[in-house]
Amino acid sequence: MLADWYDKGYIFKDAQIDIAGSSTMMKAGNTFSYTTAIKPGFLAEAEAANGCECYVMYMGTGIESDEGTRSVLFTGNACLYNTGISTNSEDPAMAFKFISALYTDPVLMNLWQYGIEGVNYQVLDDGTAYYAEGENSSNYKYHQNSGWSMGNQMISYVWNDGTKHSTQVTALNNALNNYRAALETGSVGVANVESTLKQLNDALYAAGLQDVMDEKQAQLDACLAKQQ
Repeated sequence: MLADWYDKGYIFKDAQIDIAGSSTMMKAGNTFSYTTAIKPGFLAEAEAANGCECYVMYMGTGIESDEGTRSVLFTGNACLYNTGISTNSEDPAMAFKFISALYTDPVLMNLWQYGIEGVNYQVLDDGTAYYAEGENSSNYKYHQNSGWSMGNQMISYVWNDGTKHSTQVTALNNALNNYRAALETGSVGVANVESTLKQLNDALYAAGLQDVMDEKQAQLDACLAKQQ
């Protein structure tokens, strides 16, 4: 679709190398629309950033029916990662107090994410958090690793990343970035989509994609084996 839009002139010719950003172009009157993720309050943010009145059109999942294709909004689209208090809460004031504390209290945030220091995790000399002695990614007793979804992750410890295939991951990101802009803006054109995707796929495998997939499969197999 993007390549088709590019060929038809809906996407500007320099999209692949653009560094100005949608807000800058909107302010200058050089674009009429752009695609982006949305969230509660997004429209107000967009109007402040773009300096003009804006409208949002939701481009959700298309459902085929006798009446044609229509966009729908699933429950997951509306509630994913939002934080709220149920109308049936027995103590909404206390619930709000707890949620607020997750954004302001680093002790509580670390407890929420990692558990009890010295029991569920340890703080290394470099100030990062890591699994407790004798524990790792396959046998830890408590580790949420979900501060990004609730609370203020920036006030908690940074988790020490012992990525086994960090070299391959870096190479994979580099390979992806070499092709991402051209594909995501449609700049390759319809005629070159398939060949460009093949080039990207070949580059990913050359960068170690199979090693990373094998490691993920091994971790999944180990997790499933523990549950049997």
